[in-house]
Amino acid sequence: MIKGIILILSLWMINGLMAHFAGGHTLPPYRPPDTTRDVITAYYSNQTYCVGPATLRVEFKEVVLQNCGTPGQQWKFNPSGSVSLAENYCLDIFGGSPKENTPVIMYPCYNPPSANQLWRVEGNRIVSKLNGLCLTSLGPKLGLIMKPCNMASFSQFFNTPQLVQC
Repeated sequence: MIKGIILILSLWMINGLMAHFAGGHTLPPYRPPDTTRDVITAYYSNQTYCVGPATLRVEFKEVVLQNCGTPGQQWKFNPSGSVSLAENYCLDIFGGSPKENTPVIMYPCYNPPSANQLWRVEGNRIVSKLNGLCLTSLGPKLGLIMKPCNMASFSQFFNTPQLVQC
């Protein structure tokens, strides 16, 4: 804790000195890293995969299981109940449909979030607040869909570190 305070004070002092010698130009204020982001993993056929968008261009793209370590796998579970990636895109049930087998996509986050962008965690399951269905994987590189929650289904088992369960 003390080291963090010293680091912030040091950055603040350096910023002030640079502003003085650079004729008033300042660096942006220091912001500590966002430590609430984490990967969501799933175990499938004896291998661990991470949840991420199907492509780097995320809007309207399916969310899939993919090899871990690729860009676009840092998720944030927001206090509102939304789950966001890259600040502007949220896990979204396609078309706001309450029906089973509906795909989960990346879609611009609503503010406040709409029901199809609200989620809760129950054990190791990610449950939609729209319809009570569970996020379900179809396998590596295949889309995630919504299915009735089944405690025996490993395709609905996700590891969500540092996540507060509702």
